[in-house]
Amino acid sequence: HPLKGMPRRSKRPVAEAPDAASAPAPVAAAPVTAAPAGATTPVATVRPAPPTRSLSIIKDRSKIMEMYLSSRTEFELPESMRILYRKAISNPGNLKREDAEKCFAKDWITHPNSFDQSGVTPLPAGPGMEGAFMALTQDYGSIMPDLVWTTHGTMKIGCPKKGLDLYLHIGSARSKPKAFPFGGIHEPKGDFDVMAIDLHGINKEGLITESWHVEEWLDATAQVQDETPAVLHAGQPLGTIPKQTAIGKTISWGEAPKCMQMMYKEFLTHPSATTEEMTAEAIAEDWNTHPNGLVEGQGTRGQWPAGQGPGGQAGPGAKRCKVMMADSMGQMVPDINWTTLELFHVPCDGGDSYI
Repeated sequence: HPLKGMPRRSKRPVAEAPDAASAPAPVAAAPVTAAPAGATTPVATVRPAPPTRSLSIIKDRSKIMEMYLSSRTEFELPESMRILYRKAISNPGNLKREDAEKCFAKDWITHPNSFDQSGVTPLPAGPGMEGAFMALTQDYGSIMPDLVWTTHGTMKIGCPKKGLDLYLHIGSARSKPKAFPFGGIHEPKGDFDVMAIDLHGINKEGLITESWHVEEWLDATAQVQDETPAVLHAGQPLGTIPKQTAIGKTISWGEAPKCMQMMYKEFLTHPSATTEEMTAEAIAEDWNTHPNGLVEGQGTRGQWPAGQGPGGQAGPGAKRCKVMMADSMGQMVPDINWTTLELFHVPCDGGDSYI
């Protein structure tokens, strides 16, 4: 099961989010952002640096969810996506069969299939609508009945070769679980608040037929062992995702900008060879990554004990990107190699996003 990042804790108040009346998508995409070492966020944005937005605290996450899932645009989410985040994986024990049937295709496949509890390797394809309904209402509904998801941003991508529309969902999940099997914690002390990034394929009937997902269960494992209230990415400002202006499409690496090619084919494939000159060419000076795994004077996320570590600061910027790649990632996983399965381009207001 993919795990991202190292555990963060903070005693700070709730994370800031953009004011609901001024921004349709409250997650930052840096002027030049790409998946960082230690937190493999599969979203990158190339655009001119935007003016700084004023931020206000939104404590009621349901308002944020409603803002995204009820807006009517050409990129509007289908009903199945609304059901998934409002009813299926939020308060999962209350999911009704008729809603599950409107959400999942009978042969729904999710990657990885974390619903399967057989313990076999490799995990079987599935779990299908029936398996999802049983797992959500019985398993998730019993161990984390208060699970709530917040939508921070979405993007629509066309995928005609598969006959699907793809929807990227950047969100976060929060719960105070009764048990936490993902981390082997039988008696958790506290709650968790972690980011999750999903890509869903929607068929012609409007049902979710295939999903790819990454959750920060490693962060959550540390958070639930601490009674201190969990805060998403230790309070690092979420910022804003660019507003989509056209439906995204599949592209080849030849169509991707040089900065993206350098990130995946050089920095993340040969991290120990990364230099400041290279990062200056590809990364903006005020680059933000979520979470920021490298804070000035506080070491890297990997050097901190569970539940501790750098505060939720924006960054690390181009110069510290070299430290993150060569001095941290290059030492821990010098032989890492990346394989691109799909690459998408989404035109956005003021620039472009790449997934």
